[in-house]
Amino acid sequence: MNLYAYCLSSPVNSVDADGRRCGGHTLCMPGGNNGPDISLGGKCSLCTLACTVLHEKVHVMLEDQCCRKFQAAFQGMDGPTGLAAFKKYTAWRVANQDLWECQAYAADLACATAMRGAGAGGPGACLCPDLDEYIWESAAKVALHCTLALMKNEVPCPF
Repeated sequence: MNLYAYCLSSPVNSVDADGRRCGGHTLCMPGGNNGPDISLGGKCSLCTLACTVLHEKVHVMLEDQCCRKFQAAFQGMDGPTGLAAFKKYTAWRVANQDLWECQAYAADLACATAMRGAGAGGPGACLCPDLDEYIWESAAKVALHCTLALMKNEVPCPF
């Protein structure tokens, strides 16, 4: 694992000027056929981009098979039938959200903590003044989603 990937392998030249993390989304497009896609938004800092991408890759891993089944089922459906399939897929995602966010934020937290360890006082460490805030936010989301996930069982794919 490249611990300097978060600063584009250039820890001397890359500085997180505004310290703001970006947001990501994993989308399953009904008309597609290649599984979930990752979309990034917001201000992606060099320090936190790799962890945000990792977070979304966890979602892709968890949703891929059902997304592909949904996409295959959706092909050729008319309006009402397609809408019903879309609602079924969306309900499945919502039902599993806390279980998946628990895993995704745990990966996010581990990634950011590893970055903090790699940059702690070492020569040429990537400067990221708000990495501690990022770690704190990720830890809070792990606590929230993992606590809620304890009360749930994973809902199987409806397709």
